[in-house]
Amino acid sequence: GHDWKAVRAEYVEGTPAGASAEEVVRQAKRMYELLGDRYSRALSPEEAAKLSKFDVTGVNVNVMKTDDGSIVVSAVPPTDSESAKKGVRF
Repeated sequence: GHDWKAVRAEYVEGTPAGASAEEVVRQAKRMYELLGDRYSRALSPEEAAKLSKFDVTGVNVNVMKTDDGSIVVSAVPPTDSESAKKGVRF
């Protein structure tokens, strides 16, 4: 396994606050590679937009687990997605 606190320190806290969006995505991709699974990945906004055209099984909702253990919507669903039409909000 990985020491995820050390990983966070290296990739998240080690990325300067003024880093470009491209650098943030590069760092996120490096972190996800450590998981070693084929389902988790980080995408740039452009990659996500291209991929979302072909998502026929999902509902366009990204979720995350907060520090207190609750699950929240972590990204705004596209306005034309089924989830947005049903009222899912950030």
